[in-house]
Amino acid sequence: MPVKMPFHRIRSWGLLVLAGWLSYGVACGKKGPPLPPLPQIPSAPSEWGLRCVGPVCGLWMVPPDRNTDGTRPVRIGWVLLVPEGAAPPFEPERAVAAWRFSPADVRPDGRIWWGALSRWPTGCVRLVLLNPRRKSGPPTEPVCPVPPDDGPPPDVRVDTTPEGIRISRPEGTVSGVLEVYRVQGEAQPPARALEWPWSPHAVIESGQAAWTDTTVRDGESWTYGVRRQARRDAHLWVASATQPIGPIRYEDIFPPPTPSHLTGFVEDGRLVLLWDPVTASDLAGYFVYMRPAGAPTWERLNDRPTASTRFEVLLSRTPDWKEPVEFAITSVDRKGNESSKSPSWVYGHSGVR
Repeated sequence: MPVKMPFHRIRSWGLLVLAGWLSYGVACGKKGPPLPPLPQIPSAPSEWGLRCVGPVCGLWMVPPDRNTDGTRPVRIGWVLLVPEGAAPPFEPERAVAAWRFSPADVRPDGRIWWGALSRWPTGCVRLVLLNPRRKSGPPTEPVCPVPPDDGPPPDVRVDTTPEGIRISRPEGTVSGVLEVYRVQGEAQPPARALEWPWSPHAVIESGQAAWTDTTVRDGESWTYGVRRQARRDAHLWVASATQPIGPIRYEDIFPPPTPSHLTGFVEDGRLVLLWDPVTASDLAGYFVYMRPAGAPTWERLNDRPTASTRFEVLLSRTPDWKEPVEFAITSVDRKGNESSKSPSWVYGHSGVR
Protein backbone atom coordinates (compact mmCIF):
# COMPACT_ATOMS: atom_id res chain seq x y z
CA MET A 1 0.00 0.00 0.00
CA PRO A 2 1.60 3.32 -1.08
CA VAL A 3 2.66 5.74 1.57
CA LYS A 4 1.19 9.19 1.26
CA MET A 5 3.52 12.16 1.82
CA PRO A 6 2.07 15.15 3.58
CA PHE A 7 1.19 18.03 1.26
CA HIS A 8 3.38 20.60 2.98
CA ARG A 9 6.45 18.37 2.50
CA ILE A 10 5.70 17.93 -1.21
CA ARG A 11 5.45 21.68 -1.65
CA SER A 12 8.78 22.34 0.13
CA TRP A 13 10.55 19.67 -1.90
CA GLY A 14 9.20 21.08 -5.17
CA LEU A 15 10.34 24.57 -4.34
CA LEU A 16 13.85 23.31 -3.64
CA VAL A 17 14.01 21.50 -7.00
CA LEU A 18 12.73 24.58 -8.83
CA ALA A 19 15.30 26.84 -7.15
CA GLY A 20 18.08 24.41 -8.10
CA TRP A 21 17.07 24.38 -11.74
CA LEU A 22 16.85 28.16 -11.83
CA SER A 23 20.29 28.62 -10.29
CA TYR A 24 21.76 26.09 -12.72
CA GLY A 25 20.24 27.91 -15.66
CA VAL A 26 21.58 31.25 -14.54
CA ALA A 27 25.07 29.88 -13.91
CA CYS A 28 25.33 27.93 -17.16
CA GLY A 29 23.48 30.26 -19.51
CA LYS A 30 25.24 32.46 -22.09
CA LYS A 31 26.23 35.97 -21.08
CA GLY A 32 24.59 38.86 -22.87
CA PRO A 33 26.54 41.41 -24.99
CA PRO A 34 28.77 43.83 -22.98
CA LEU A 35 27.52 47.31 -22.39
CA PRO A 36 28.95 49.83 -24.87
CA PRO A 37 31.70 52.08 -23.47
CA LEU A 38 30.76 55.56 -22.46
CA PRO A 39 31.34 57.97 -25.37
CA GLN A 40 34.54 59.99 -24.99
CA ILE A 41 33.81 63.60 -25.87
CA PRO A 42 36.62 66.08 -26.64
CA SER A 43 37.00 69.05 -24.35
CA ALA A 44 36.68 72.54 -25.78
CA PRO A 45 40.09 73.90 -26.89
CA SER A 46 41.50 76.69 -24.76
CA GLU A 47 43.65 78.09 -27.60
CA TRP A 48 41.89 78.87 -30.87
CA GLY A 49 40.90 81.74 -33.11
CA LEU A 50 40.25 83.10 -36.58
CA ARG A 51 43.16 84.33 -38.67
CA CYS A 52 43.52 86.13 -42.00
CA VAL A 53 46.77 86.72 -43.86
CA GLY A 54 45.76 88.80 -46.84
CA PRO A 55 43.09 86.79 -48.69
CA VAL A 56 43.92 83.53 -46.86
CA CYS A 57 41.55 83.06 -43.91
CA GLY A 58 40.88 80.14 -41.62
CA LEU A 59 40.32 78.69 -38.18
CA TRP A 60 43.24 77.64 -36.00
CA MET A 61 43.29 75.75 -32.73
CA VAL A 62 45.50 73.74 -30.42
CA PRO A 63 43.69 70.36 -30.15
CA PRO A 64 42.81 69.50 -26.52
CA ASP A 65 44.81 66.76 -24.83
CA ARG A 66 41.94 65.38 -22.71
CA ASN A 67 38.28 64.47 -23.02
CA THR A 68 35.55 66.07 -20.94
CA ASP A 69 35.87 63.23 -18.39
CA GLY A 70 39.64 63.67 -18.14
CA THR A 71 40.49 60.55 -20.14
CA ARG A 72 42.84 60.04 -23.07
CA PRO A 73 43.30 59.70 -26.00
CA VAL A 74 41.22 62.45 -27.55
CA ARG A 75 39.47 61.43 -30.75
CA ILE A 76 38.10 64.35 -32.75
CA GLY A 77 35.77 63.64 -35.63
CA TRP A 78 34.54 67.10 -36.59
CA VAL A 79 35.43 70.74 -35.99
CA LEU A 80 32.48 73.13 -36.19
CA LEU A 81 31.91 76.86 -36.13
CA VAL A 82 28.34 77.45 -34.97
CA PRO A 83 26.34 80.66 -34.48
CA GLU A 84 26.58 82.14 -31.01
CA GLY A 85 22.93 81.36 -30.21
CA ALA A 86 22.91 77.79 -31.58
CA ALA A 87 21.87 75.01 -29.19
CA PRO A 88 22.79 71.31 -29.23
CA PRO A 89 22.68 68.91 -30.89
CA PHE A 90 25.34 70.45 -33.10
CA GLU A 91 25.47 69.06 -36.63
CA PRO A 92 27.97 69.73 -39.44
CA GLU A 93 25.08 70.35 -41.83
CA ARG A 94 23.81 73.27 -39.72
CA ALA A 95 27.18 74.85 -38.88
CA VAL A 96 28.62 78.09 -40.22
CA ALA A 97 31.68 76.05 -41.23
CA ALA A 98 32.61 72.41 -40.68
CA TRP A 99 35.77 70.36 -41.15
CA ARG A 100 36.52 66.67 -40.77
CA PHE A 101 39.42 66.59 -38.35
CA SER A 102 42.66 64.95 -39.42
CA PRO A 103 45.95 64.95 -37.48
CA ALA A 104 47.63 65.44 -40.86
CA ASP A 105 46.29 69.01 -40.87
CA VAL A 106 48.36 69.96 -37.81
CA ARG A 107 51.18 72.25 -38.93
CA PRO A 108 54.56 70.48 -39.02
CA ASP A 109 56.32 73.35 -37.21
CA GLY A 110 54.12 73.15 -34.13
CA ARG A 111 50.89 71.97 -32.58
CA ILE A 112 48.50 74.21 -34.51
CA TRP A 113 45.61 72.71 -36.48
CA TRP A 114 44.41 74.84 -39.40
CA GLY A 115 41.18 74.73 -41.37
CA ALA A 116 40.68 77.03 -44.35
CA LEU A 117 37.57 79.22 -44.48
CA SER A 118 35.82 79.72 -47.80
CA ARG A 119 33.51 82.33 -46.26
CA TRP A 120 34.32 84.75 -43.42
CA PRO A 121 31.70 84.61 -40.62
CA THR A 122 29.33 87.58 -40.58
CA GLY A 123 28.29 87.16 -36.94
CA CYS A 124 29.59 85.92 -33.61
CA VAL A 125 30.55 82.24 -33.58
CA ARG A 126 31.57 79.48 -31.17
CA LEU A 127 33.88 76.52 -31.73
CA VAL A 128 32.53 73.00 -31.07
CA LEU A 129 34.35 69.67 -31.32
CA LEU A 130 32.52 66.41 -32.11
CA ASN A 131 33.82 62.91 -31.55
CA PRO A 132 33.59 60.37 -34.41
CA ARG A 133 30.03 59.49 -33.25
CA ARG A 134 29.08 63.17 -33.57
CA LYS A 135 28.72 63.64 -29.83
CA SER A 136 29.66 67.19 -28.92
CA GLY A 137 31.39 68.69 -25.97
CA PRO A 138 30.79 72.18 -24.60
CA PRO A 139 31.17 75.09 -27.05
CA THR A 140 33.78 77.78 -26.51
CA GLU A 141 33.10 81.37 -25.63
CA PRO A 142 31.90 83.38 -28.65
CA VAL A 143 34.19 85.34 -30.95
CA CYS A 144 32.84 88.25 -32.99
CA PRO A 145 35.09 88.69 -36.05
CA VAL A 146 35.63 92.00 -37.80
CA PRO A 147 35.72 92.11 -41.62
CA PRO A 148 39.16 90.98 -42.79
CA ASP A 149 41.53 93.58 -44.23
CA ASP A 150 43.59 92.14 -47.06
CA GLY A 151 45.18 95.41 -48.11
CA PRO A 152 48.53 95.64 -49.87
CA PRO A 153 51.66 94.47 -48.05
CA PRO A 154 53.78 97.16 -46.40
CA ASP A 155 56.48 99.04 -48.28
CA VAL A 156 59.82 98.50 -46.53
CA ARG A 157 63.51 98.60 -47.38
CA VAL A 158 66.37 96.44 -46.14
CA ASP A 159 70.10 97.03 -45.71
CA THR A 160 73.02 95.57 -43.79
CA THR A 161 74.66 97.36 -40.90
CA PRO A 162 77.44 96.54 -38.43
CA GLU A 163 74.72 95.36 -36.03
CA GLY A 164 72.93 93.07 -38.52
CA ILE A 165 70.19 93.19 -41.17
CA ARG A 166 67.92 96.21 -40.79
CA ILE A 167 64.33 96.48 -42.06
CA SER A 168 63.05 100.06 -42.25
CA ARG A 169 59.81 101.81 -43.06
CA PRO A 170 59.79 104.48 -45.77
CA GLU A 171 61.18 107.77 -44.49
CA GLY A 172 58.61 109.73 -42.54
CA THR A 173 56.30 106.72 -42.02
CA VAL A 174 56.05 105.33 -38.50
CA SER A 175 52.37 104.44 -38.05
CA GLY A 176 50.96 100.91 -37.93
CA VAL A 177 52.28 97.64 -36.54
CA LEU A 178 54.44 95.45 -38.80
CA GLU A 179 55.04 91.73 -38.24
CA VAL A 180 58.41 90.35 -39.38
CA TYR A 181 58.84 86.65 -40.21
CA ARG A 182 62.01 84.93 -41.34
CA VAL A 183 63.27 81.64 -42.76
CA GLN A 184 66.89 80.64 -43.24
CA GLY A 185 68.66 79.42 -46.33
CA GLU A 186 65.72 79.62 -48.74
CA ALA A 187 66.54 80.10 -52.40
CA GLN A 188 63.07 81.58 -52.87
CA PRO A 189 60.63 83.03 -50.33
CA PRO A 190 57.71 80.79 -49.28
CA ALA A 191 55.02 80.78 -51.96
CA ARG A 192 51.98 80.68 -49.67
CA ALA A 193 50.99 82.48 -46.50
CA LEU A 194 50.92 79.36 -44.32
CA GLU A 195 54.43 78.33 -45.37
CA TRP A 196 55.86 81.14 -43.25
CA PRO A 197 56.42 80.50 -39.52
CA TRP A 198 53.24 80.74 -37.48
CA SER A 199 54.44 83.46 -35.10
CA PRO A 200 56.42 86.57 -36.11
CA HIS A 201 60.13 86.68 -35.34
CA ALA A 202 59.82 90.37 -34.44
CA VAL A 203 57.26 93.17 -34.35
CA ILE A 204 57.93 96.75 -35.46
CA GLU A 205 55.63 98.73 -33.22
CA SER A 206 53.81 101.88 -34.27
CA GLY A 207 56.19 104.80 -33.88
CA GLN A 208 59.25 102.60 -34.47
CA ALA A 209 61.05 103.42 -37.72
CA ALA A 210 63.12 100.24 -38.11
CA TRP A 211 64.12 96.91 -36.63
CA THR A 212 67.52 95.21 -36.85
CA ASP A 213 68.06 91.47 -36.79
CA THR A 214 71.13 91.33 -34.57
CA THR A 215 71.17 87.52 -34.40
CA VAL A 216 72.48 86.99 -37.94
CA ARG A 217 76.02 85.73 -38.36
CA ASP A 218 78.60 86.29 -41.05
CA GLY A 219 77.85 84.23 -44.16
CA GLU A 220 74.23 83.39 -43.25
CA SER A 221 71.35 83.89 -45.71
CA TRP A 222 67.86 84.85 -44.53
CA THR A 223 64.54 85.55 -46.23
CA TYR A 224 62.13 87.90 -44.47
CA GLY A 225 58.39 88.37 -44.79
CA VAL A 226 56.69 91.55 -43.55
CA ARG A 227 52.95 91.99 -42.90
CA ARG A 228 50.90 94.97 -41.80
CA GLN A 229 48.96 93.95 -38.69
CA ALA A 230 45.34 95.08 -38.70
CA ARG A 231 44.25 93.42 -35.46
CA ARG A 232 45.53 90.82 -33.06
CA ASP A 233 44.04 89.53 -29.83
CA ALA A 234 43.49 86.14 -28.20
CA HIS A 235 41.05 84.85 -30.84
CA LEU A 236 41.31 87.19 -33.82
CA TRP A 237 44.42 87.82 -35.92
CA VAL A 238 44.15 89.86 -39.13
CA ALA A 239 47.09 91.00 -41.25
CA SER A 240 47.86 92.07 -44.80
CA ALA A 241 49.44 89.91 -47.45
CA THR A 242 53.13 89.15 -46.97
CA GLN A 243 55.90 91.26 -48.52
CA PRO A 244 58.82 88.87 -49.16
CA ILE A 245 62.37 90.22 -48.91
CA GLY A 246 65.44 88.25 -49.87
CA PRO A 247 67.19 85.98 -49.59
CA ILE A 248 69.77 88.32 -48.05
CA ARG A 249 73.29 87.13 -47.38
CA TYR A 250 74.92 88.88 -44.46
CA GLU A 251 78.59 89.68 -44.97
CA ASP A 252 80.48 91.18 -42.07
CA ILE A 253 82.50 93.94 -43.71
CA PHE A 254 82.09 96.35 -40.83
CA PRO A 255 85.02 97.15 -38.52
CA PRO A 256 84.59 97.77 -34.81
CA PRO A 257 84.45 101.35 -33.49
CA THR A 258 87.65 103.38 -33.41
CA PRO A 259 89.38 103.50 -30.01
CA SER A 260 89.40 106.85 -28.23
CA HIS A 261 91.14 108.83 -25.48
CA LEU A 262 94.64 107.51 -26.12
CA THR A 263 97.14 108.82 -23.59
CA GLY A 264 100.49 107.77 -22.08
CA PHE A 265 103.08 108.25 -19.37
CA VAL A 266 106.60 107.10 -18.48
CA GLU A 267 107.03 104.52 -15.72
CA ASP A 268 110.14 102.51 -14.74
CA GLY A 269 111.89 102.87 -18.07
CA ARG A 270 108.79 102.10 -20.05
CA LEU A 271 106.32 104.17 -22.01
CA VAL A 272 102.80 103.11 -20.97
CA LEU A 273 99.91 103.69 -23.39
CA LEU A 274 96.27 103.64 -22.23
CA TRP A 275 92.96 104.00 -24.11
CA ASP A 276 89.24 103.44 -23.61
CA PRO A 277 87.84 99.97 -24.41
CA VAL A 278 85.69 99.41 -27.49
CA THR A 279 82.30 97.67 -27.33
CA ALA A 280 81.80 95.11 -30.12
CA SER A 281 80.39 91.58 -29.94
CA ASP A 282 83.07 90.20 -32.28
CA LEU A 283 86.03 92.24 -31.04
CA ALA A 284 89.36 90.42 -31.39
CA GLY A 285 91.54 93.12 -29.82
CA TYR A 286 93.72 96.13 -30.64
CA PHE A 287 96.76 96.99 -32.75
CA VAL A 288 99.29 99.63 -31.64
CA TYR A 289 101.03 101.80 -34.25
CA MET A 290 104.03 104.13 -34.03
CA ARG A 291 105.78 106.55 -36.40
CA PRO A 292 108.00 109.62 -36.27
CA ALA A 293 105.68 112.56 -35.89
CA GLY A 294 104.35 113.55 -39.31
CA ALA A 295 105.92 110.58 -41.18
CA PRO A 296 103.84 109.07 -44.02
CA THR A 297 103.94 105.44 -42.82
CA TRP A 298 103.16 103.67 -39.56
CA GLU A 299 104.90 100.73 -37.91
CA ARG A 300 102.71 98.18 -36.15
CA LEU A 301 104.19 97.17 -32.80
CA ASN A 302 102.22 93.94 -32.10
CA ASP A 303 101.82 91.05 -34.52
CA ARG A 304 98.60 89.82 -32.93
CA PRO A 305 95.73 91.86 -31.48
CA THR A 306 96.07 92.56 -27.79
CA ALA A 307 92.97 92.18 -25.64
CA SER A 308 94.28 94.71 -23.11
CA THR A 309 93.78 98.47 -23.26
CA ARG A 310 97.29 98.97 -21.83
CA PHE A 311 100.44 98.65 -23.91
CA GLU A 312 104.07 99.17 -22.85
CA VAL A 313 107.03 100.27 -24.99
CA LEU A 314 110.59 100.01 -23.63
CA LEU A 315 112.35 103.37 -23.58
CA SER A 316 115.59 101.61 -24.50
CA ARG A 317 114.40 101.94 -28.07
CA THR A 318 114.25 105.73 -27.84
CA PRO A 319 117.92 106.52 -28.69
CA ASP A 320 117.02 105.79 -32.31
CA TRP A 321 114.20 108.31 -32.16
CA LYS A 322 115.64 111.57 -33.48
CA GLU A 323 112.38 113.46 -33.16
CA PRO A 324 109.03 113.19 -31.35
CA VAL A 325 107.12 109.96 -31.96
CA GLU A 326 103.36 109.58 -32.23
CA PHE A 327 101.23 106.56 -31.40
CA ALA A 328 97.77 105.45 -32.56
CA ILE A 329 95.44 102.53 -31.79
CA THR A 330 93.04 100.52 -33.97
CA SER A 331 90.47 97.87 -33.06
CA VAL A 332 89.95 94.69 -35.09
CA ASP A 333 87.22 92.04 -35.15
CA ARG A 334 87.54 88.28 -35.48
CA LYS A 335 87.10 88.46 -39.25
CA GLY A 336 89.99 90.91 -39.58
CA ASN A 337 87.99 94.08 -40.18
CA GLU A 338 90.12 96.87 -38.75
CA SER A 339 88.94 100.28 -37.63
CA SER A 340 90.49 103.59 -38.55
CA LYS A 341 93.31 104.84 -36.34
CA SER A 342 92.58 106.73 -33.18
CA PRO A 343 93.67 110.33 -32.74
CA SER A 344 97.41 110.11 -32.14
CA TRP A 345 99.31 110.76 -28.94
CA VAL A 346 102.84 112.24 -29.19
CA TYR A 347 105.89 111.38 -27.10
CA GLY A 348 109.01 113.59 -27.20
CA HIS A 349 112.48 113.05 -25.74
CA SER A 350 112.01 115.88 -23.30
CA GLY A 351 108.69 114.55 -22.09
CA VAL A 352 105.23 113.69 -23.27
CA ARG A 353 102.66 115.87 -24.93
